[in-house]
Amino acid sequence: MMKIKKSYYSQLLKLSFVFLIFIQTLYADKENSLTLETEDQAEAHLSLKPENAYCYGKYNYYACLNLIAGSNIPVALTIVNRSTRVTAYAIQAVLPVNMGVTQDASSCAILPPLASCTLRFLPGMNSYPQVSVPIIGTNAATTYVTMEVLPPTTLSIAVAGSPLVIPKGENRSLTITNTSNFNAFAIHSDFTGTALDGQVLESANTCAMVAPGANCMITYTAINSVVPPTNFPIFGTNTIAVNAVISVTSPFAYVTNNVPSGNITQCLRNSLTGELSNCSVIGPFPAINNPSNIVFNQTDTMAYISSSSSNAVTQCSVTPITGTLTNCTDSVIGGLTNSSGLTLNPTGSFLYILNSSGATPLIKCPIDGVGMIVTASCVNSGATPPAGQIHSGITFNAAGTRAYLVNQFQTTICNVDAGTGQLIGCVNPPSAAITFANGSMAFYNNESFAYVAVTSLNSVARCIVLNTGMLTSCFTAGGAVTNPQNIAIDEANSLIYISDNTSVSKCRIDPVTGNFFDCMNSGATNLNTPDGISLS
Repeated sequence: MMKIKKSYYSQLLKLSFVFLIFIQTLYADKENSLTLETEDQAEAHLSLKPENAYCYGKYNYYACLNLIAGSNIPVALTIVNRSTRVTAYAIQAVLPVNMGVTQDASSCAILPPLASCTLRFLPGMNSYPQVSVPIIGTNAATTYVTMEVLPPTTLSIAVAGSPLVIPKGENRSLTITNTSNFNAFAIHSDFTGTALDGQVLESANTCAMVAPGANCMITYTAINSVVPPTNFPIFGTNTIAVNAVISVTSPFAYVTNNVPSGNITQCLRNSLTGELSNCSVIGPFPAINNPSNIVFNQTDTMAYISSSSSNAVTQCSVTPITGTLTNCTDSVIGGLTNSSGLTLNPTGSFLYILNSSGATPLIKCPIDGVGMIVTASCVNSGATPPAGQIHSGITFNAAGTRAYLVNQFQTTICNVDAGTGQLIGCVNPPSAAITFANGSMAFYNNESFAYVAVTSLNSVARCIVLNTGMLTSCFTAGGAVTNPQNIAIDEANSLIYISDNTSVSKCRIDPVTGNFFDCMNSGATNLNTPDGISLS
């Protein structure tokens, strides 16, 4: 019985051993098979660290890299080898030729199984739209990353024309320059939380897209309230913010009273009706006897006053909002006697002062960066008007290329040297003959007409301006004025003001014929022998 049991157990043990060998062999074959089926030959999958950014949303299949052009900031892409056995070599991105991006693939020369390496990309100066970039390597399956080079978000811009002074109800503009190498978009103003909010409107804007180095313009309209100088930002969707300053003022008219008391009448000016009101006397100015004329710089921050009985020009600061003249100083100018008028060239770099008579008919003085007259550099302007005639007015065309001197019997026309401001090539054409001209000249906005106060006509002459700059067909423009002295045209080119030694009249200008209509007293008071008139 014992032998039978031993024999049985021995056979059972042998059978079990054979079965285990079979099972072991079977599982060993199955393991090899699974390994071959599930293990890729070589495949590198991409991930982004640390941003984990996606160009098309969080469910995008491909990783995304956003670079900023011109930033000099590299962006890293981490490559992970998901293979458990295969080593990949020379992992790199195949970048578009004109993308302007350089890469550093030195850390991805060898990528062992389950290891990671980093590709680094440095943007150039070009922006580039989204593109699918292949990532390749030896023993590695090609995969892709979406890349984009975005324009900078900190483009630089510059503003010209600030501080900007806007009369109530009128428009003024600032010029914006894109000083970067990329397109700037949607440049605009933000008045939120400032005194300008609700009082000034951005009424026109050409800054939707501004090319590198190009300019655009933002136009502002003041509504009906005075606003002190106020800072506000101007910026675009991809630019830095720059500050500008706007103030809203009530427009003024200034009339020089040509008497020894030496004062000036300042009036509030209605920009729609042209009516002058609330007139008050400012001054007197110690060095000015018989002030003959007054002019303002482009920003209405400085005023220059000539005198018909001294050799000095007075320069004053203009107080914002109130328009009061303060900090007045006198500049004695050699060779100046009995100044009958003065003007600035369009850029404000030179002041031209008329001698009503004398060896030097017109003196030219440079203006420094703070608006002061550089008296040491004042020289003869080079103008050559007819000898023996009284010189009463000086003006420039808008381009600053021609100067016009109003003389007693005719008008002198000179070219202007763009570099030095000297007057050259002066002529005294018969066609510009105007009998007994007595004051300043003013141009209609497109310079199709010129106006000159003419004593003998008791009116203002309207002349046609030829393309050559010559004046022709000079006839009365209408609106009888006794002994007219000086004239000024408003910003809208709809009204002209005429001083006449006793009062100031205003007339409307027909835009087609250039003739005057609806002439009447302007309403100005507190006048005493009014002479020069200027608008701000």
